[in-house]
Amino acid sequence: MQTQSRTQKLTTMALILFGLLATAPVQATILTFDLGNPANAIPATYGDNVTSTTNGPFSYGMGNGFTPNITTDYATRAIATGDIDVNRLSWWNSSYGDLTNVAYPSYNSRFFGEVTLTPEAGFAVKLNGFDLAGWPQANYAGQTIRIFDDVGMLQEFTNFTVLGAGPSHSPFSFTDLISRSGSLRIQYGFNSWNVGIDNIHFDQVSPVPIPGAILLFGSGLAALAAFGRLKKRMTA
Repeated sequence: MQTQSRTQKLTTMALILFGLLATAPVQATILTFDLGNPANAIPATYGDNVTSTTNGPFSYGMGNGFTPNITTDYATRAIATGDIDVNRLSWWNSSYGDLTNVAYPSYNSRFFGEVTLTPEAGFAVKLNGFDLAGWPQANYAGQTIRIFDDVGMLQEFTNFTVLGAGPSHSPFSFTDLISRSGSLRIQYGFNSWNVGIDNIHFDQVSPVPIPGAILLFGSGLAALAAFGRLKKRMTA
């Protein structure tokens, strides 16, 4: 009976240890578009390799940590072709609902905005959420959001209303929305620069390899547990 109890305890310890080692470390950044000095465009480097809440005039929100292995890109694309018209999004500080400091498409019609999050090799992007709102504190119906990676579509919302009146905003949150390969892209503001995005909350994630010594230790514990069960059957 004592052998069985000891075996169960060792097996439980092994499972806990494996769980801790197999858990991917999560580090998060929130793009708040706080640029410090007034600007009419989001700087191309805003959001690149974030390691603190400030970087010169730039400010970020901190989630579970930071994202030193993720870079960002911004673009305004043509709806008809999907081609990039300009490699930028514009910036405004107020009246997008109740949000302050937002990124919006650089043209008012026939275009949409895009935010791209690109992980370094060995990492993936996990999108937790973002906020959308309409200017000037107005609602915008018939809107679309697309979120996809290099494999294909991850999430799509169509024909919904972006809030702004009140003032208010439309929050979006996700669980386990992780890029499968390459960059994760957020497309929004189709046919209207009066739809802005803010508070893009994302993580970088990576698997943790289990060291060989720990694998051997776990294999030994599993064998011990099996031996304990066999001994119990033989003595029953």
